[in-house]
Amino acid sequence: MTKMTEKQITASSKRRVSNALKETLRTNINSLRTAGSVSTDEAIGKQEKKILESIPKVGPSAAGNLLHTFSGLGGLLRASEQEIARVTDVGPLKAKIIFDALGPARADALRKR
Repeated sequence: MTKMTEKQITASSKRRVSNALKETLRTNINSLRTAGSVSTDEAIGKQEKKILESIPKVGPSAAGNLLHTFSGLGGLLRASEQEIARVTDVGPLKAKIIFDALGPARADALRKR
């Protein structure tokens, strides 16, 4: 198996996150609720976690810690790379990958502030 360079990982991350964000926007939150057993907040949380887990090197633990620390994807989009790196199970390398992967979405979130 060939090792990916940081640049390749970043490009791959951006594509995956972009596709995941598009898919999430297309998803109807109501369809995620099963007989009222899942609240809208839970459904959104699951989608946000899925988006983060689509980024290379980000597993369920890191994704959960990021969402908890920043109170969701919206908070994470406004975070600096250094703030992301301080989250448990993340560190500087993953933080850079995450920060770069969320770039286009972060720009939109910051414009809407």
